[in-house]
Amino acid sequence: MKRGDIIRFVRTPPANPYDTGIWSYEYGLLIRFDKRLKKVLILSNDQIISAESDWCSIAEEEKDFIDDLAERSVTK
Repeated sequence: MKRGDIIRFVRTPPANPYDTGIWSYEYGLLIRFDKRLKKVLILSNDQIISAESDWCSIAEEEKDFIDDLAERSVTK
């Protein structure tokens, strides 16, 4: 991910990536990505939001967001 990318993100992720339940994602413009802190700043709906980078993904139409997160958690 790099500045200017349109990303999907979870504003309030579950405590554990294996938790089940309903959670939703939003879209925004990536402003800053701090790999060391695993934090991102996102412009979404006229707000600047700080989120965890582990719960963000580049918005791609052909790839499901949940599948993308699952693949990353398996490859860690």
